[in-house]
Amino acid sequence: MCLAEETVPKEFRISDPLPYGQTPIDYLGSATDNPVGQLKKKLELGEVELSFDPKFGYLKSLLKALKVPVESQVLVFSKTSVNVKLIEPKNPRAVYFNDSVYIGWIPNALSIEISAVDTQKGGLFYTLNQDGERPPQLSRKSRCLSCHAGTTTLQVPGHMVRSFLTDKNGKPIEGYSRITHETDFSKRFGGWYVTGSHAQQ
Repeated sequence: MCLAEETVPKEFRISDPLPYGQTPIDYLGSATDNPVGQLKKKLELGEVELSFDPKFGYLKSLLKALKVPVESQVLVFSKTSVNVKLIEPKNPRAVYFNDSVYIGWIPNALSIEISAVDTQKGGLFYTLNQDGERPPQLSRKSRCLSCHAGTTTLQVPGHMVRSFLTDKNGKPIEGYSRITHETDFSKRFGGWYVTGSHAQQ
């Protein structure tokens, strides 16, 4: 059974029904159950405020609000994000995470990329504007699904880790679009900055 057109938010309306847009996932529906969705409601009701930093925008305040440790930071320089024009080895994308939220921040980007694990819908994708002249606004985005709802994620919206050998500018040359716990350790970190010792692995 497809969603009725009027129940689907305008920005998500598509002409071709998608399996995950139908019950039981109802991905395109407005009801959500995840930390980012909860923060979105609190922002709209004025119950929470995010402070703007001239260098990092809303990043630090967002990490605190979602209880994502800054120590979780990993850096990826492969051009495998919606902000491909900004990402390069000298300007990597920082990814922060906890068990239910992933935050992608790139210096000079117009927005912060956010993904949440929703108890009903799986991976949900948001952006937070980085314009200090406007109030912070969390928005759900469908453009993320061009990568996050394909064969790599078993045709439903989901999360993934990629590993690519890149050229000097960060453009992927060859590699793997789906890294799992079964992937050989030597194939896991193409395009990522990695430090430390990995023992016998």
